Amino acid sequence: MAYINRQGGVRSPSLYHWANHLLLWVAAHFRSLRAVHIPGHLNYGADLLSRGDPQAADWCLHPQVVDQIWLRFYRAQVDLFANRQNTCCPLWFSLGGDNPPLGVDALSHQWPSLRLYAFPPVPLLQQVLCRIADEGRELLLVAQSAVVGGSEQNVSATALGAASSERPSIAGARNGLASPARAVASQGLAPERSRLLASGLSDTLVATIQSARVVLTRSLYTLKWRSFERWCVAHQRDPVNCTLGVILEFLKQLFDEGKVASTLKVYLAAISACHKGINGNSPGSHPLASRFMAGGTGTDQGPRSCWM
Repeated sequence: MAYINRQGGVRSPSLYHWANHLLLWVAAHFRSLRAVHIPGHLNYGADLLSRGDPQAADWCLHPQVVDQIWLRFYRAQVDLFANRQNTCCPLWFSLGGDNPPLGVDALSHQWPSLRLYAFPPVPLLQQVLCRIADEGRELLLVAQSAVVGGSEQNVSATALGAASSERPSIAGARNGLASPARAVASQGLAPERSRLLASGLSDTLVATIQSARVVLTRSLYTLKWRSFERWCVAHQRDPVNCTLGVILEFLKQLFDEGKVASTLKVYLAAISACHKGINGNSPGSHPLASRFMAGGTGTDQGPRSCWM
């Protein structure tokens, strides 16, 4: 600041060099320039950036955006990646320090049986998705849209297991037919792969078709399909070759448990991707499935919309 206001100095050649460049540029664009100190608490954003912050765990959604997510889906009770300043929930894990009520590092702890919300740093997203799939948990997950497939908005809300659409990333490389990350994410949809191979398609073509879905979508489908597989095992049904009635009974049970319409659509899409088909068509395209999703199945009430 002194080098700018005094137009140079003799103690630091580097500071003199940069002050000289700045003042020459100012001479051509402004009448004068003066540096003024602003206390850090009045200039928090610039102060953070000047210190190399904010760190990955410091980012958060605007409170108004969070309120919109609560209204559209549900109000979460646990924030898996937060600190004392940016937590969205009364209970939260931190990535280090801050005396969090639930502990440090959510991935090393058992997640409570409460409504979960996650805005994880980019490098941790793959681990979060894997844990969701392995444990069959549901949560509201926030991720950068450029990472999850390039939606029209820079930031959108994604609810795993409770609805669908958005901080981090795991986009597989776009070069080549199927990157390793994409291939791993597609393994959870093995029934779909088997069905496509049985239709005469090559391994390479099947990999390309499955990789057409963004990573987050494939992870969602894997989670839903595994849930349906577990349900079928418990009811002694074949998930790949079962009748449409079995699928609708599964969806009806989810509806009775409080699952919203958007969640049921993801379940149906995942089942349709892996199911052998009914009379040559996918379960999701069957008229009865469409009537069920529209609420005209003859039950007391149809699936509820997630809009409030």
